[in-house]
Amino acid sequence: MGLKHSTLHKAYALAIYILDLLPKKRRRSLLLLAYISVAAAIFETLNVFTINKFLDYASIGVNNNTDSVLALSGQIVITKILLFAILSISSFAISCMVRVIAVRKQLTLSHLIAAEIGGLIFANSLYKPYTWHCTHNSAWLISVLTKNVDLLLEFIQSFLYLFVNTIIAVMLVVALLILFPKPVIVIFPILILYYVAVHRLTKKSFGLLGKELSTNFHRSVKHVKESLGSIRDIKMHSSEPFVGQKYVEYNKIYRLVQAQVNINAQTPRFFIESFVLICFVGLALYVTSDASLPYSILPLMGTLAIATFRLLQPVQQCFSSLSVMEAHAPTLLDMFKTLETINSDCLDDSNECERFVDKNDGKHEFHELEVRDVSFGYRQDVSFELENINFYLKRGQHVALIGPSGSGKSTLIDLIACLLDPSSGSYLVNSEDVHSPKFNKLQFRRSISYVPQTVFLGDVSISANITMLPDCSAIDFEWLDYVCKTAQIYDFIQSLPLKYDTKVGENGSLLSGGQCQRIGIARALYSRPQLIIFDESTSALDSNISNRIRVSLREMHTNITSISVLHNLQSLADYDHIYYLKSGRINFTGQYKEYLKAEEEGMLT
Repeated sequence: MGLKHSTLHKAYALAIYILDLLPKKRRRSLLLLAYISVAAAIFETLNVFTINKFLDYASIGVNNNTDSVLALSGQIVITKILLFAILSISSFAISCMVRVIAVRKQLTLSHLIAAEIGGLIFANSLYKPYTWHCTHNSAWLISVLTKNVDLLLEFIQSFLYLFVNTIIAVMLVVALLILFPKPVIVIFPILILYYVAVHRLTKKSFGLLGKELSTNFHRSVKHVKESLGSIRDIKMHSSEPFVGQKYVEYNKIYRLVQAQVNINAQTPRFFIESFVLICFVGLALYVTSDASLPYSILPLMGTLAIATFRLLQPVQQCFSSLSVMEAHAPTLLDMFKTLETINSDCLDDSNECERFVDKNDGKHEFHELEVRDVSFGYRQDVSFELENINFYLKRGQHVALIGPSGSGKSTLIDLIACLLDPSSGSYLVNSEDVHSPKFNKLQFRRSISYVPQTVFLGDVSISANITMLPDCSAIDFEWLDYVCKTAQIYDFIQSLPLKYDTKVGENGSLLSGGQCQRIGIARALYSRPQLIIFDESTSALDSNISNRIRVSLREMHTNITSISVLHNLQSLADYDHIYYLKSGRINFTGQYKEYLKAEEEGMLT
């Protein structure tokens, strides 16, 4: 999908890209829509023929002085007038019904395609490497999944409108050429030239407006996300007026750009409708003032007027649809380019993406892991965050990872969890390199549980937050009770009126920090992990509860292995091994007594 082209080329490229993404089921729906559109076009054409005949015989019936009345009895004329009146009404009614069916099919199909591709975009972003998420603003992704998917919906709708109305317009033009070749040869080129001229004048602005629309929406979402994330600071500093005004400014620009896109797309039809109406009024004045012209020209004018206005609707719809497509194409192409590969297999009937689902649903049997001379940097043009790291852990061990803030502890944890890949060195799990094609990273991650300092909690029940299961019938409540007791949260849950069904509020707002951390520990234990990583996960707990949790964890299962990132060093004696990091390097490794000796001798400074 090249981006160095006109907006029309970009719209075409995006349409082809979306069509390539569609599964067979949606392509069949698109083919069915084509058949319905052809049927609608046939009835629109039939409307023109029937109304022409109706007006023709009606003019004969009212003009008693014409030679035609001498050749036809009055009864025959009346019969033919009634016949073509009924045919015209029937044709208009059927045409209306077919158009309604076509519109329903268009809207349903466009929303289904947008929903499926939107879900695919979200799934694709979820399975991006962790480093991708580190380098992309989450507000951008939110705007992609909200506004950009809406833009995608508008693009698909416009494409379908263009598709349907082009078929109708072409068949109407053919019908008009058959009935009135001379007027159509004059009027239709004027219409084409007018819309081509308007398109050439506005095509650049549509592309720019589309990008500006997306940029300002992204700016608004980013501002809202950052503001709500720092609401405590805003309250403390009484910054509500400033923050609120900033949002108003961003949102106002976005709305004005949105209005301009619609103005540019809708305005041309008013000029062309006025122009056509003026032409017909002038022609009518000319006909009525010239007695030499035959009276039969009036039904011809009436039919031509009706047919032209029936033609204007699909032609204008084609223009406005093309305008919307050109406005949104650059933004959507940039979005797909940033997300890189999108797998259309995720849109098949099974609603399951083979690329993202591991058919082997087991866990990796963990025995040991070893990090050898590993260095890591998020970017190649800056110094490494970690340098020459050597780390060893075997099953059943409990290891402490300590060091000052910014020393690289969390980065090392991300490497161990296979969220990051080493820039150099090797990482072995059970003596197998994690970069080996045979090594299953997804299975290895399933054997790991991670408890962060700030636990993410959804606004759902306590049981759903711990088990991460949407279906309560799948919950093992006996095991749930056990892990909650181990995490020292069971008594608190039982004291609540709704117990496990109690909702915790957005991000655990109805719980204390310590309660959130204990729910996070229970969540980590519920999945029966072989390796648990605690990243300052007891910082909000008092020492008594922290000690009880550590004792419970050791008694829980001898095969559980843990890595604990600590800032509070009072519990260091409980760990089998200690690693001390400073400035991205391991300055000390050993047991607690050795750590105390190294500290006394100043080896850690």
